[in-house]
Amino acid sequence: MKRFLIVFCGIVCVLLMGMSPLLAAQVDVNVDGVDRPWLQSVNSSYNYGDGSGAAPTIVAYSNSGISFAAGNMITIDYLSGTTSAGPSVGFGYFDANGNTTYPVKYYSGSAWVDAPGTSGNYFPTKYSASPANTAVVYYLNALVGTFADPSGVIVGTPFFIGNDPLSIAVPTGATRLQLGINDDIFGDNAGAFVVRVSGAGPTPTPEPATMLLLGLGLLGLTGIRRKMK
Repeated sequence: MKRFLIVFCGIVCVLLMGMSPLLAAQVDVNVDGVDRPWLQSVNSSYNYGDGSGAAPTIVAYSNSGISFAAGNMITIDYLSGTTSAGPSVGFGYFDANGNTTYPVKYYSGSAWVDAPGTSGNYFPTKYSASPANTAVVYYLNALVGTFADPSGVIVGTPFFIGNDPLSIAVPTGATRLQLGINDDIFGDNAGAFVVRVSGAGPTPTPEPATMLLLGLGLLGLTGIRRKMK
């Protein structure tokens, strides 16, 4: 009986190894200079900019294999590329931290300041949480993002990303990540960022055949124990 149990346990281990593993998933995307982080048409409480530009770059399970289950950690990592807020009007090209000569959200005196752009409208970072570090400054053309539901409605709080990898938990109700540029006039922008998004893959589920074999093994073990009594 002892030998049988050892063999049976070995079989169970092999079968369990046949279950779908929980693998990391990732995707590299291009975030164009004209991409807005969310559409104002479905987010009237988060209005910014002049309405020009393109729809956000979207990362969802369907194009990445990343699970957006609530609480899962998603890592956003700027890889390369630069964007400009308007080369035709003299703006240069900058990485995902943005144009460091043009601050749009900063701490001054005793409060955070959100400065409007030349259009008279605010920037997406107006709606991001103010960082605990008051030395932090958010700039024009930085990489920003938000989680959203299937309709593009913001879930949680929009956030600044920049150059450094950012790991952030998926809020309840979110099914996608949306990425864009921190600007108020998008129509004349140029360039693109290459961004890697990674996270957990699907939750592992046993293959039907694996579970059938495991069940038959348990039934066989029960039968043997009965005969030995």
